[in-house]
Amino acid sequence: CASRRQKRHREGKRRLKRDDMSVLQLGVTVLADNYGEDRYCYEIVVCTGHRRHAGTRSKVRFVVVGDADETGVRTFSASHRRMFERGGVDAFVMSVPRSLGSLNYVRLWHDNSGGGSWSSWFVKYVVVRDLQTLQKWHSVCQRWLAVDEDDGQVSDDGSVMRP
Repeated sequence: CASRRQKRHREGKRRLKRDDMSVLQLGVTVLADNYGEDRYCYEIVVCTGHRRHAGTRSKVRFVVVGDADETGVRTFSASHRRMFERGGVDAFVMSVPRSLGSLNYVRLWHDNSGGGSWSSWFVKYVVVRDLQTLQKWHSVCQRWLAVDEDDGQVSDDGSVMRP
């Protein structure tokens, strides 16, 4: 399924519009790599910590894995505002072809391209909410994703999701 999704990305199929004004007014960003034919939606909320230099301008990618399916590699992006600022809470809508089932974990990473102190990122937590059932899963990260902090890793290899 993940390779099929990646192939569809390369083929440049139709994507959901990012300029839906009702969504922008809520402060939620529709992911640019969503497909118009995907109708099952999740809200992903990412909280960046308050520590000094906690925010990042690096490109952030993720995978959400559930009992029934996984997303494949996805990218957080927002052309209309800055994301992952120190102390910030960023909300995104992700569409997928079908339910992922009960969520197991989310994997986050970045490419360290932010430059200087903007390369590092302190992730506080991630919340994923199924917008059909309203069920929520929480993942407490509470760690640096940075080559110059903690363990020197720019990825969180699967923070466990808890309902």
